[in-house]
Amino acid sequence: MAQVCLPAGCVDAIRIALVDECTDAPIPGANNGYIFNCFRNLAMTKNIEDGDETVLKNDCGRKCWQTKKCDELKDINIEFELLNPDYELTNLLTGQTLINNGEENIGWYQVEGENCLPWVSIELFEQVPDESCAADHKYRRIVLPKVRFKLPTDEKEDPFRLVKFEGRTSPADIANWATGPFLDSPFDFSGVPAGTQSHIMEFFDDGVTETLAGQCGFYEVPALD
Repeated sequence: MAQVCLPAGCVDAIRIALVDECTDAPIPGANNGYIFNCFRNLAMTKNIEDGDETVLKNDCGRKCWQTKKCDELKDINIEFELLNPDYELTNLLTGQTLINNGEENIGWYQVEGENCLPWVSIELFEQVPDESCAADHKYRRIVLPKVRFKLPTDEKEDPFRLVKFEGRTSPADIANWATGPFLDSPFDFSGVPAGTQSHIMEFFDDGVTETLAGQCGFYEVPALD
């Protein structure tokens, strides 16, 4: 196969969608997806558990046998700072209840004693410079198919009231991700054997979808055919 150049880029947009807790499949609905681009300090950290090492020695101290189990990816942490108060995004990421004044959403409140926060699928669109050696490739798409976020925290020392979100992945059945929550993945993951678990997927997307053309806010998650 031909080698694909991977120049450095910047994450231009993040897209999320609700996923079913049991099947890991996207949940269709008019307000079950969201796209935003006003964020900064995006970071993803892989949590790796080192495999145990076993060494057997004879009575004279000579090493006779040594082995080490494979390292294991436990999960991936993702965090970012939102650059403006966005109550709809808070609602979708954490399942909190919106406060509406009859015309628009002006806040949110937390219901005590409610269930765990919802699972969402996260897509990161890293824009590749046009001068790359693969000019037809526009985006490197990084997918965390199943993430649960904490309640957001305010950066108190910042005068602009940045809001920080932190989440952690869980392994998901990527066959149920299919062509993605918005049916626009260039690869149909439904062909992957059922039960195949993954924390992360990464692939090139050589087309700029209308979703990334400055359309921020709620986005419909269509039903699979």
